[in-house]
Amino acid sequence: MRRRYRNFQKEQKHQASQTKARDLRREYKLALQMGTNAVALLCVIFSKFAKVLLVDAFSYWFASTAFLLLTCLLSNISYALLLRDSTSKKTEKKAIISIGANS
Repeated sequence: MRRRYRNFQKEQKHQASQTKARDLRREYKLALQMGTNAVALLCVIFSKFAKVLLVDAFSYWFASTAFLLLTCLLSNISYALLLRDSTSKKTEKKAIISIGANS
């Protein structure tokens, strides 16, 4: 009985450590995503102030378009890379269904 209770306690501790590790990974992903959004925000702010630095209308349009594309690219790639679920590939269970003909 004691052995079963000890094994039960060890299993509970193991599950708790896995939960903590998963939560820590989520927090790092969130922090990295927030950093990426901050960089994208800086690009948007710089593109708004580029009008002061760039005198020509075409150069302003070109710079603001480039910064807009860079902002979209950063946001989309960060979401695509950070929000993918890497554990689903490992834990997927495949079932093989076979249909047999009875004669």
